[in-house]
Amino acid sequence: MKDFRWITFAVGALFFYADDAKGCSVVRISQVDPAIEVVQGSAVIVRARAVGYVTEPESHIGSIRFSVSEVLRGQPLSELTLHGELVDRDDFNTGRVPYNSVRPNGLSGSCYAWQYKAGAEYLLMLSYLKSRELGLSPFPLEPVNEQLRSSEDAWLLWVRKQTKRWRPKSSRKAPK
Repeated sequence: MKDFRWITFAVGALFFYADDAKGCSVVRISQVDPAIEVVQGSAVIVRARAVGYVTEPESHIGSIRFSVSEVLRGQPLSELTLHGELVDRDDFNTGRVPYNSVRPNGLSGSCYAWQYKAGAEYLLMLSYLKSRELGLSPFPLEPVNEQLRSSEDAWLLWVRKQTKRWRPKSSRKAPK
């Protein structure tokens, strides 16, 4: 009987620490596909290229300027700024389209991918923050800033199709 209690404790501790190591988790209440939920919940969706830092960061994280090449949803804009780190490597999502999870960099404990390759294109799902600025849509561990392989990337084509189907939720409109 003592051995059984020890095994139960060991297995329980393993699950506790493994869960704690993830950094964040998401409890799904909705039965809606996560990718559709991200599209529906984003006020602005753009295809944009990571150009460079607005100002050189003091640490790894800085403000990155993106040049917008296509607006799939929202008001026209030519550029935007997001927080992150510029890196020299690709970080493509390894899942099947429609993606149900963030790209690998977002699985490292921060809940969002925050590294961008300079010169690479990304499909960005954005929402208006309280400061009236655009920021990544608030969907942890979801595909809100995926790197694109080309202008015919399967994820981009899928999201284009969805934006014609689904309108953004009214709570995600631009603040006045």
